[in-house]
Formats: sequence, C-alpha cells, structure tokens
Amino acid sequence: MIGAGIAGLTIAYELATAGAAVDVYADPGSPSTSLVAAGMLAPGAEVTYGETGMAELQREAGEYWKEYYARLESESGRDLLYEVRTSLFVACSRGDLDELHRMAAYQRDLGFEPHLLDGSELMRLEPQLAPRLAGGLQIAADAQVDNRAAVSALISILAKRGVPVHPVKVRLTGRSGEIDVAGDLRGYEAVIVAAGSYTGDLLANRKLIQPLKGVAIRVVAAPEYLPANCIRGEVFGRKVYIVPRANGEIVIGATVEEASLEESLPRIRDVVDLLADGTAILPALRDAEISDITAGFRPQTVDNIPLVGRMADKLYIHGGHYRHGILLAPLTAKLLSANLLFGEESPWISFCSPSRIAG
Repeated sequence: MIGAGIAGLTIAYELATAGAAVDVYADPGSPSTSLVAAGMLAPGAEVTYGETGMAELQREAGEYWKEYYARLESESGRDLLYEVRTSLFVACSRGDLDELHRMAAYQRDLGFEPHLLDGSELMRLEPQLAPRLAGGLQIAADAQVDNRAAVSALISILAKRGVPVHPVKVRLTGRSGEIDVAGDLRGYEAVIVAAGSYTGDLLANRKLIQPLKGVAIRVVAAPEYLPANCIRGEVFGRKVYIVPRANGEIVIGATVEEASLEESLPRIRDVVDLLADGTAILPALRDAEISDITAGFRPQTVDNIPLVGRMADKLYIHGGHYRHGILLAPLTAKLLSANLLFGEESPWISFCSPSRIAG
C-alpha cells in the first residue's frame, strides 16, 4: 500500500480486516490532504450538474458511513464526532437565489429532498447569519465527521493489527508495480497506489490526476457562536463553507487553485479571502480564535470520477476522489478489497475503472 491518507488507510483497513498481510508506505515528501479536509459527508449538497452517476455513488457512500463510523469508534475507542448536520446554502443576492432554485430542481430529480427558504425562514434557522440575505436552501439528510479523528482512528486500528506504516521514499518501477524502497523490497502479490495528488507523478502519468490546491482555516468558538448547520455560500464569486463541530471547532474552507505540488504553503490572499467571506456570511466568526491554517491538494480526475481498480498486472489504484475523499474512500476501499481478494465485480468498480483514462 502506497499512501497513508484516507484512501490508503481505508483500503489497508479493509484488507487487514479480511486477513490479508499489509504493509503501508507513507512518503514524508508527499503529505496527505486528508487532515486539511472538513469532513463533510454531504451527498445531497455535493451534487454537480451532469454527474448523475457520482451523485448515486455519493449517496451510497453516505449510507455506508452510518455504520462505518461506529465500527471505527468501537475498534479504536475514539470519538469521531459523527453527526447528522443539515447543509444550509445561503444566497447573498437575487441571482444567487435563482441559482439555488435551479440546484433544488436538479437535486429533486436525483431523489434528494431540498427545501427552499426565504430570508425570514433562513434567519429563524440560523439567527447568527448576516442580515438581508436573499434566501437559502436546506438539505437535512447530510452528515459530517471529524476527518482528523477518523484518520487517527484508522492508524490506531492498523497498529493494533500489526500493520506497519513505513515513512520512506517510494519509487514505483515497472508495469508490474514493483516497489523500490531503499532498493531492497520486491515481490508483493499486489501493490495499491493511494498517494492522492502525488499518484500521477508516482506512476509517471500526470494525465491520471490533476492536483487542485485548497486552503482551510480552523477556528475555535464559544458554544453561543457555533452555527447549528453546515453553511455554504458564495461571496463575490468565491465559494465558501463553514463547518461547525460539537467540540467547538469550526472549519472555514476552501479555496480552489491550480498549483504545482511544490507550492504547498497557504498564501496570504487565500487566508484573507476565506476570513472575509466567512465573516460576511456569519459575522460572529469575528470573535473566534484561529487554531490552524493548512493547505492541501485535491486529486481531481478529468471526469471527476475516482480511480478504483486494476491498472496493470498486480498494480491497483485507489484514488482520484477529488472533493469527496472522506465521503467516498471507505465505500470504494471496501469494494476494491472485495474485488482484489475475492474477484467480486461491483458495478461501482466498473464505473470507477482506471482503464477509462489510463488505457
């Protein structure tokens, strides 16, 4: 297993659960973006026009999380702060509200249950919102998890099962997926690449995944300042989300920018924009304390569909989840594990097959 982010850890967990011997290689020079994410499990809020198949995969993944988080909590003894948390889109202008009406119609076509709100209904639901918003859109069935706690829980469980995580530089050699680590490791029955946005470089095929940089800010707020909903909005054309947690943390994110993997530090402009947009929608954020600012790279494929399955001979891939890594990885890991170990052919394995891109 190459990669120790959510994609690598979930597939290692599934394989180890099935009794397979697993080694995990985590290249210190290729940091995971899983700790930057906000942990939204929001298939309804994350639907995108024209991506009907992805919407159904996201819905199934959201259902899977309802029992998955409990299993991780039980096995690790850690609280993942999983909770159903309504997604609330806010419209700053009449034009934004028109777009929310179009989005609601599309969501209904896909079987979700959005509820449109006027300005007064919006303020009753979330009194701390900025005044004079045009309206909003509510999706009550979404959820969230503390993604950092989930990663920590998976690492803890793997350690208990004797799965080693090697912090070493990895080079992949040959179409059969041999691993060259300090020149002395070969001969695995299967090699799974789950290196996030670094996957394309590792496989010497940058067409596979485009890294999109994003910055997120974590703040700590008093209970009276915590919003009741996960809030999404758009300010001056920039999308922003505000994700509250039961422990008083709020995640504000996330910028989107094409950047090289070497440009890994947050930019001042990104931080300024996020704080300005977040406080424009939720003024009470001004009283919160900043605890963390991080940047990471979303692994985007050309069609926004993950890469899950066999690449060549004994080489497999589990990645390209783009904005949905925390949501999708547990389900796609379960399906890939069943495919690799037992030959089970889920329709989603065909849907996410890397052959559509890699040839």
